[in-house]
Amino acid sequence: MNLLAILVSAASVAVSLVSAAPLTPATEVIHKIAISKPSHPAGHNTHRAVTRWGQRIHGASFNASSVPAGTLERRQGSAPLYNSDDLLYNAPVTLGNGQSFLLDLDTGSSDTWFRGPNCRSSDQSCGLSSQAKVKTTDTTLKATSLSWSTSYGSGSVSGKVYTGPVKMAGLTATISLGVSTSETGFAGVGDGLMGLAYASISNIAAAGASNTNWIDALKLSTNQFSFYLSRSADGDNGEVTIGGADKSRYTGTVSYVPLNSKTYWQMSWSGGKWGVGSSTGALDSSVRSFIADTGTSLIILDTAAANGINKAIGATFSSSVGAYVIACSKASTGPAVSLTINGVAYSLPASAYVLPISSTQCISGITSGASSAGVGILGDVFLRQYYSIYDKANGRVGFAKAVHG
Repeated sequence: MNLLAILVSAASVAVSLVSAAPLTPATEVIHKIAISKPSHPAGHNTHRAVTRWGQRIHGASFNASSVPAGTLERRQGSAPLYNSDDLLYNAPVTLGNGQSFLLDLDTGSSDTWFRGPNCRSSDQSCGLSSQAKVKTTDTTLKATSLSWSTSYGSGSVSGKVYTGPVKMAGLTATISLGVSTSETGFAGVGDGLMGLAYASISNIAAAGASNTNWIDALKLSTNQFSFYLSRSADGDNGEVTIGGADKSRYTGTVSYVPLNSKTYWQMSWSGGKWGVGSSTGALDSSVRSFIADTGTSLIILDTAAANGINKAIGATFSSSVGAYVIACSKASTGPAVSLTINGVAYSLPASAYVLPISSTQCISGITSGASSAGVGILGDVFLRQYYSIYDKANGRVGFAKAVHG
């Protein structure tokens, strides 16, 4: 599967990412790989977006109840992340009494849900017959009276809330989770999603459920987790490490950025700057914060920064593609892009940001949309280059140069 295969039309509905309160629709959609944005030329009313998972829109209607607390584990473990053409990273997760699934691990959301046996969709979002679905007859799963629903930029999911044991990387915790009965916009690889942001923005928690966050339920001695995102060209798997970091996956010093909100993994640009050769500009001209999001494929910046960077690297916006188009040859000849965050410069070589969407066409992995959303996003284009450590104990995110190959 390549990027061109997942180009879809997007409605012009927006979400805000900076508040733990229910989010209010505004003027555009944040998609989990790109953003449909009204900042492009006049008359461009219907934007096409390269999309994978839609960003959560909070505020759906729920039924309220309560569910039991979770179990405890205090060990460290790691699990492989299966790379699908640098677009999707899925980890093997076990539910209940040995039911096996592949879940998208998403630091940009907070709910864990699995595809249910009664799931219905009009676009194959509920998976092929060969894909895993929850066996609700499993006696380790307990149904609750709760209904759960979330809308996304590219679709929606709804279903019932259960409690049950969820195991990944050798670690198990019993949590409240969703079992889908309806999905739209989720066709493709994967059997559900594990949200790894803070429980304060959980839709399942908003339904009245307790103990919705798997990381919190583990009660880890070292309360952090880390991501190594592989490059498909190298042919290896990525890795998620729970309860610490894998020092073999990075080199040099880990630079930490403190959180300014414990909702998403949200930080301040702190006067951040971008640079391409002699061209420079601010990262925070219209937005002051950004999030680290493993569920977003691109880097999302404000309009001024995205336009400045793409001009400097030789990319131009194409309304027919819905992205900044760049010559594929630039992957080996283009300049590096530098992003300075909290006083530390992070360099991205052209091979990291030139993304093929066909055998003859490429797009830039840096795009706009943050101005309307109110927050920037460091997605997989950045996180492949830099190992990321999500430190709940100290309220910060660390970045270090990833070791590939």
